[in-house]
Amino acid sequence: MPATLTLPDGNIFHGSRGYSEYVVFVALSGTYPTGGEPINFRLLPLIKASRPPIVAICGSYGGYLFEWVVGTTIANGLLKIYTAAGTELANAGYPGAFAGLTIVLKALFRKNV
Repeated sequence: MPATLTLPDGNIFHGSRGYSEYVVFVALSGTYPTGGEPINFRLLPLIKASRPPIVAICGSYGGYLFEWVVGTTIANGLLKIYTAAGTELANAGYPGAFAGLTIVLKALFRKNV
């Protein structure tokens, strides 16, 4: 099942230098795909960008490490997940620790011109 993205009210910050920053909550369920969980920012209509984020950082509790891998479009970036030992999760169901876990993904986009 794809990642569920939520953009709560108040989590949009528009900079004066042509950038917008969004703090998105990510919930995961189902099976972790090999290579990373696809993240489609097009699912959030409040994100007014046509290009992938310049940078994104992500994290949560629970002993897992998260890495953002930029995609070629706004719709195909990847969220890679590693165990504390640095091994990427296997292509299998998410561990029980992910039930109710919210991952915070902070992304910086260039404003459309």
